[in-house]
Amino acid sequence: MGLYTLAKNRKFKNFMARLYGWGASVVIIGVLFKLVHWPNADYLLIVGLGVEALIFFFSAFETPYTDPDWSLVYPELYNSYHGTENGNKPTERATAKLDDMLTNANIDSQMIDHLGRGLERFSKHTEQLSDITNAAVASNDFAEQVSKIADSMASLNRLYEKQLVDSNQQVESTAQLHETINHFMRNLNDSTSQMVEYKNNMDQLNEKMAALNKVYENMLSAMNVNK
Repeated sequence: MGLYTLAKNRKFKNFMARLYGWGASVVIIGVLFKLVHWPNADYLLIVGLGVEALIFFFSAFETPYTDPDWSLVYPELYNSYHGTENGNKPTERATAKLDDMLTNANIDSQMIDHLGRGLERFSKHTEQLSDITNAAVASNDFAEQVSKIADSMASLNRLYEKQLVDSNQQVESTAQLHETINHFMRNLNDSTSQMVEYKNNMDQLNEKMAALNKVYENMLSAMNVNK
């Protein structure tokens, strides 16, 4: 097996793809040793460059990349691969084949015209169906909006009822508070009246005690005179 035959082998191509990376890594390590002046840097650099030279030697036997003729799949690329001299041949060939197929199938211009009108009617029916569908969707949207409004009104009514109950409770609480204040004021007035009466009684008691003290003083004075 020659080198050219070996170079066409898929395993050899896969091995060469890896060998490029391995050889480059050896060269980089040799250069690194040389730059930082590590020991045996010269030997590693010689080994790395030797491996790289060997890789370039084997790469010379690799077959060049073959660009496929894409015009066989895409006729519009015929000019790019074969020039402009016969550039219209694939298109003309395809048109001729289409004409032959239409002739063999007994498809004439009248049938094509009928087909066009049928497609036009089908398009109109499709538009009408789309309008009906849109109307149905709009009706569904309207019903959904009405349902949301009804839910909102129900929530508003519940909120109003709650506010009304709270207001009634607040009025009742205010009335109870007012009654309590009135009761307190009545008790306070009664207490004031009692305090006034108690003060009057104390005043009278003081007056009587003063009079009694006066009598005692007179009695004591009289007793002292008799002695």
